Amino acid sequence: MTQVNITYTTQELMELLELKSKTSIIARAKREGWQSQPRPGRGGGSLWVVQSMPESTREQISAALYQRMKAEQPESLTPSVPPLPAVLPIHLATWQREIMEARLILLAEIKRIAVIEGIMKAEKLFAKMAKTGELSTYYKDLIAKANARQGKARALSASTLRNWRRINNNEGPNGLAPKTAQISLDKKYPAWLMPFLDAYQIGSKPSLAYIHGKLQNRLNLPSLRTVERKVYGLGEVARNKGRMGSKDIKKLKAFVRRDTSGVLPTDIYSADGTVADMYAIKPENGTLFRPEITTIIDISTRVLVGWSVGLAENALDVATALRYAVKNYGVPALFYTDNGPGYKNEFLEDGVMGVLARLAISPEHSVPGSSQSRGIIENLQKLWNREARVSGSYCGRDMDRDAAYMFLKKTRKELKEDGVIKSAPTLKDFVLLIKQWAEEYNNTPHSSLPKVYDPKIGKKRNQTPLEGWADKAPKAEIFYPEEWELKDMLRPHIMRMVRRCELSVYGQTYFSKELEAYHEKYVNIGIDIHDGQSVQVRDLKGHFICDAGFEANKKAYYPQSYMERKRDQRATGREKVLDNRRDEIRSERSGIAGELTAAPVVQKLKMTPEQEAIQAELMVEFENERNSKVIDIRPVEKKLIPDDPKEQFKLALKLEEQISRGMEIETELALWLGGYQRSAEYKTNIEMCDAFGVAAILG
Repeated sequence: MTQVNITYTTQELMELLELKSKTSIIARAKREGWQSQPRPGRGGGSLWVVQSMPESTREQISAALYQRMKAEQPESLTPSVPPLPAVLPIHLATWQREIMEARLILLAEIKRIAVIEGIMKAEKLFAKMAKTGELSTYYKDLIAKANARQGKARALSASTLRNWRRINNNEGPNGLAPKTAQISLDKKYPAWLMPFLDAYQIGSKPSLAYIHGKLQNRLNLPSLRTVERKVYGLGEVARNKGRMGSKDIKKLKAFVRRDTSGVLPTDIYSADGTVADMYAIKPENGTLFRPEITTIIDISTRVLVGWSVGLAENALDVATALRYAVKNYGVPALFYTDNGPGYKNEFLEDGVMGVLARLAISPEHSVPGSSQSRGIIENLQKLWNREARVSGSYCGRDMDRDAAYMFLKKTRKELKEDGVIKSAPTLKDFVLLIKQWAEEYNNTPHSSLPKVYDPKIGKKRNQTPLEGWADKAPKAEIFYPEEWELKDMLRPHIMRMVRRCELSVYGQTYFSKELEAYHEKYVNIGIDIHDGQSVQVRDLKGHFICDAGFEANKKAYYPQSYMERKRDQRATGREKVLDNRRDEIRSERSGIAGELTAAPVVQKLKMTPEQEAIQAELMVEFENERNSKVIDIRPVEKKLIPDDPKEQFKLALKLEEQISRGMEIETELALWLGGYQRSAEYKTNIEMCDAFGVAAILG
């Protein structure tokens, strides 16, 4: 593009003024009094200052420069694009930005030419050439864009250029952007919109057409298409406010993508638990249940470093998975989890005796309801459910209803004929499946890891998590715990006072003669969750004292482990629930019938004379009320309870309905119902009813 300078060499002036020799230039310079300055660099010579030349000479130079501009077609806009504002208004549309930039480029071109004969003449000459069509296509296109006129000639006047120059000087480049017509708030947000949104933005998510039909007359709504355009024009986030909760609506909002490139192995472990989308067999009673899987992943390499399986998410399962992780892959610096009770508890996080504190691991919890912040571990959880689809006992939400019904029917038949369910894996087999799936995952290419060349397939592929670990592990400082630390790590620690060498722990007594020096002093006790024979005793500074044995100063007592005691407590609690339910069923019977139907059972018992007298009085009262309420007090024969399993379940449903309506049922039927409700057959039938309806069982 033509270069405009404030000084020119003798050779350059020969071309611009169309003179044939240097002697002519030097003579004209002396005649017109041109000023010069030494030419820097090799060769020397003079540079003639344009401002010292008379006006006629400057006009001649300017005309020559404009003649060059006529034929110019720049390949790139870069040389002539002036510096744009650092911060552009966010309200500018693309077409406004393009017009602003075109005007800035034209002003920059005129400013370059103005160094010869001044800005005013440069603007007039440029406007004249634009009107006569003497400029190149490049400048014509810029003028057409800068004018921003529709249906009018694309001419450019000197006054327009002066106005653009004034706006640029006063308001800056942003002032050159064309203004848009201001839309009134009433037009943009009509009066009916807010009342309409109040009815539309609710959690049950009614359709827009339904709300439009309900409120059309009340709010004098426009057409359905107009309402749709206004509501959808608000954007997905604003439209779904109220229709989606604070957690779900985050899926529509902006998010921060965390960069893990600078994270090394064992810097961060992240853990989470999920309920498997498949059935396994509970070892205690042989019924179906969905196991809880606790997973730990290394953030840097995506290696699945630890896992465990249990009945529900709890601290012991998390500690088991963590023990597996630190034993095989090292101790993490940070343990990142959610706020669930399995992770936020004294067993793990106690500042002195917690598992994390003893391994110098810093716990970190995500903000409640922000599962997106733990996207890496959340995505990993899909692994288990993806593999479960081909397991044969899949029970996910998208499971075909007919297939689920056939599976439950098959398990019911197996339970009836063989006494055990064969179509679902045992808990032991389930653990083996999880181990196999974890190994396959760690050896499968991961999309978030770098690519490497694989000679087996002859092309590049992503690293597997284990390959990523092997690549990054040499750069990291990895700490592995000693064997005694691993053994000690899973011990919950509590503080107790020593009394005459004895310690009371969860209702059990432990003894050691080495505790004589600690009488009526507090010590820390480490409990082995699988072995109740002894506890580990340390002073408050962590120094080992002794192993205290279970009632070591007594004989003929059998200790319970921590886990056995917890199982007993759970069984006792479940029995209390059943007892309360039985009491509730009996209390729902109407007063007279409840007492009367219990009479046959009472008669079978050995009653004292006083009890027999009270019973006789009650019978007299009941006889007096027969006129108002007829009650059958005959004993129930056992033949009323059918032998066919389907008929038994049908009878149970009938009795439950009678109880729910406050009707009385026979005592022996009530006792039979209580026992039948605890059977595996009843529980399986109830599950099938919940999934497919009563017709699926009774046909």
